[in-house]
Formats: sequence, structure tokens, C-alpha cells
Amino acid sequence: MLKKKSKTTSPSRILATNLLTKILSRKSPIESSMNSDNNFNKLSIEDKKFCRLLLSETLRRFGQVNFILDKYLKLKIPKNNDLINIIRISVTEIVFINSSKYAAINDAVELIKLNISKSKANMANAVLRNIDREIIELRKNTNNTQNIPKWLIKSWRDSWGLNKLDKIINSFFKKPYLDISINGDPKTMSKSLDATFIFGKTLRKNLSGEISLLPKFSTKNKEEMWWVQDVAASIPAFLFKNPKGKKIIDLCAAPGGKSIQLLSLGADVTSVDINSVRMNLLEENLNRLGLKNNHIIEDAAKWVPNSPPDGVLIDAPCSSTGTIRKHPEIMVFNSQPISKQLLLTQKNLLIHSSKYIKINGYIIYAVCSIQKEEGELQIDSFLSKNKNFKISKILPNEVHEFQYSITKQGWMRIFPFYLDNLGGNDGFFICRLKRNF
Repeated sequence: MLKKKSKTTSPSRILATNLLTKILSRKSPIESSMNSDNNFNKLSIEDKKFCRLLLSETLRRFGQVNFILDKYLKLKIPKNNDLINIIRISVTEIVFINSSKYAAINDAVELIKLNISKSKANMANAVLRNIDREIIELRKNTNNTQNIPKWLIKSWRDSWGLNKLDKIINSFFKKPYLDISINGDPKTMSKSLDATFIFGKTLRKNLSGEISLLPKFSTKNKEEMWWVQDVAASIPAFLFKNPKGKKIIDLCAAPGGKSIQLLSLGADVTSVDINSVRMNLLEENLNRLGLKNNHIIEDAAKWVPNSPPDGVLIDAPCSSTGTIRKHPEIMVFNSQPISKQLLLTQKNLLIHSSKYIKINGYIIYAVCSIQKEEGELQIDSFLSKNKNFKISKILPNEVHEFQYSITKQGWMRIFPFYLDNLGGNDGFFICRLKRNF
């Protein structure tokens, strides 16, 4: 970790490097890594924005940056150390962000000189200036696919074809946005939050600044409540028919967006999640909005409710490949195909909840994944062995702008480019199952 700095070194560049080192060593998400870092929380709003930009773009362009470094560095590139991460941040800034090149190079050289060695600083200075001189040619010779694991590209090509493959990849390199779910009137809340209405109860803003500084953050007024939730992630809860007063179990519920949504629709919600840290976030979100529910820290694939519920929402743990735009670290960490254990967890959640759901009750199964094996194939497998369940087909008037994602089987395959004209959306698979006997 970098400890020495000059008086003129950007705090954003120093912290972005330290956070990159921590994220790569721990395989931790960007947002939680930043939010739990005391030094990040002490930065000014502008420095936080710049730090987030440097960090997210370096991870988004990780493959391209390594390709460039492989061309210019006369050494084997380690995955993670201070020297290489300082240079990675600088290359990202020079080639892909187009901020102050002089400051980027100067800060990188100074940090290496103070924290590593003068000889390595001289090497970095030469490499970075060569990259800057040949920037036009470098941009021609790199492309977005270099950042994505080969197994993922093959999976998407085999599952969805070349046309959709290109659209999927391109969607992940567009600027992320901030989606907000609301409880009140969209027109009123869009003015209050300076946001654009998207669909249902979802508004959209540019992703910048402190979320906690937005208006009505801690309101207890039901009509002014809002919470962060992608537009596609808001769909599963709306697929319960007349949820008011009904008992609904939200499995793998933390950090709570869908539970909050169901509570706002009047459902009697029990939230279950095995992760105590994430459940603390759920409790914080509920307290912020003055909402209450039952929340249980247990393994959702083993826990059993006291009485059969009317509905179960399974937001199953998955590869999260539909959320790469907001979580580019997924491209760095998911270097291998989906583990059998993760697929087994999804399968077990379906089987276990099917045993206690009421007759005529509904299970909504959702994953923020573009992988068939986590969506379509899981449902096919489940239905082949559970004849008491049938697909309850999702109807166009239930999902409006997303109606073209409804397949002939009646489930939804949402690609991350469906709302391209509005800035995109997370990729999802959603299926509604009904127990008939």
C-alpha cells in the first residue's frame, strides 16, 4: 500500500491505487471497498467522483490495459502489486479517460519514486510517455472484447448469437447510471429528485455524487420514499398478483431493494439471507424509510417458515454477468466458468421453496445473469422433476417497456441493451412459477 506522497499528488490517484490493490487481493466489490474505506470517506465530493472513475475504468479496461503494458513493459506483468497498479491507473487515465495527461504521468512517476525506487520511476516515466505518444495507434489496436474472459464470450455467442453478443459487450462500456425506485407519484418524485421517469416506479439519474445527499433520503413520508434499485431488478416484485396483505418470503434478500418494494406494495414480508453483514444493510435501509419486517439470518436453502406463504421471491446468488456495467470487477474475477456449487445452490433454493409454498402460490425466480445455465436451464430442470408446478406466463401489460423480453415459454430474458435509448438496464432472467397441487 502506498504511504508516501508529495504535496501536489492527487489524493484520488493515491487512493484509487490502494483500493485497486485491495480489490484485486480480496476479490471484493468496488462499492463496498470504497464505502468501507476511511480514507475514501474523508475525500471531498469531487475527489470521490474522480477516485471512483479511475478505479471503475481501470477494472473495466483491465484486459486492454494489460495488453498495452505487455507491449511496453520488459517484464512479466504481475496481477497485483503497487508498481503495476500505479502504472495501470495512469494508463487508464491517459488512454481511456482523457483527463490531464501531464498530471497522470507526473503523479505516477512521483508515487513510484517515493514508494518503490527511483530506477522504477524512470522506467515508468519512459513507458507512460511512449504510450502517450502512440495513443492513437493503441486505441486502434485494442477493443472491448479484450476485457472479457474468453469463456464468457463463447457462452454468449453460443447462447445468443453474434448480433446479441456485440450488443451485450458494447452495453457494458457505456456510462453507468443510477436507478431509483419510488413509492409515490413518478411525476412528483422526478421533479423532487431531478430524475427522468423510466418505467413503472423507476426514475433515473446520472451516477455522481453522494446518494445520501439526494432529497428525501431519510423521509418517513410514504409518498416520498425511494431506494436504489435497477429498473430490471424492480420487475420480479411486481409479478406477484395482488400482493397486498399476502405473506411473501424474500430469499437471499439483502441488501433489501425487493423487500422494500414488496413492503411498499402492502405485502407481509419475511426477508431471509445467510450474510449477516448484508442483512445489516437491509436493516439500515428499512430503518431509513421507517419500514419494518421480519428478517432472518439463515441459509435460505434450509430455513422453513412457520406456515406456507402465498409467494416466494428467489433472488438467487449468481454470476451477476448482467450487472457488469456497474460492477466491472466481475470481468476480472470471473475468469473461470460458473462453479457447480453455485448452480447447485440455485437448484436447491428452487427445490426447497417448492416444498413449503401454498397450493396456488407463486415462486418468482430471478437472477441478474445472462447465462442460460443459471436461468432457462435451471427452470427446465426444475419443471421436468416437479410436475405440480407450471410456468405462469408473464403478460405484456405487466411489464410494458420490457414486453419484448417475454419469450414463447412465458419467462423473461432481459438483455442489458433493451433500454439502450434510455441508457440501458441490468441483464436478468425472470420466471414465475405456480404450484397447482
